[in-house]
Amino acid sequence: MELLVRLRAEGAEHDLRIDADPQVRVDALARDLAARYSRLAPGGPPPELYRGATGERLNPAASLGAAGLLSGDLLVAGMPPELPASSPPSGSDGICLDIVAGPEAGRSVVLSPRRYLVGRAGEGDITIADPTVSRRQLTIEVRRGAPPVITPEPDVANPLLLDAVPQTAQFELGDDSVNLRGDIGPFTIKVSKSVLEQFFKSGFMG
Repeated sequence: MELLVRLRAEGAEHDLRIDADPQVRVDALARDLAARYSRLAPGGPPPELYRGATGERLNPAASLGAAGLLSGDLLVAGMPPELPASSPPSGSDGICLDIVAGPEAGRSVVLSPRRYLVGRAGEGDITIADPTVSRRQLTIEVRRGAPPVITPEPDVANPLLLDAVPQTAQFELGDDSVNLRGDIGPFTIKVSKSVLEQFFKSGFMG
């Protein structure tokens, strides 16, 4: 699986791309990150990892797949994060597109503000190699300070579903999932706010 996350450790923040097997344990990830970005005592336990948005402690014995991490998450190493007094305003200058089901599950793409064509054809901005996806399936317009706008393309082989309802008109997308269902099975993408402005490879687990 591939994750694009931001790590906060010892007062500094780092944008990371993590490539790891979904069965790798959270404590193995924590140990690797601590060796790179904090002062881990030789032989000492790895730091606790917390989800920045909620303060939830990640179970060290859980696998990365079971932990439910998504690209765009903020991870905090060490002490639990202080949560904001109120929720941030809707919208973001960037979003993250996560493929969470289908043959390309685990793939993530960070999108900066502009318009993107998504589909199976090579001329698209985001190409998804799956026969359940039409050559031109939809466009995603990422807007500064506002939710992304999804526009289904006309004459698609498989409908664009939102909450199991086919979508044919343009609509704004919040934290919902968009499902592309075909004869081979469901193909699911999730669009969420991105905390990433830049990122680089951490090299974790290859």
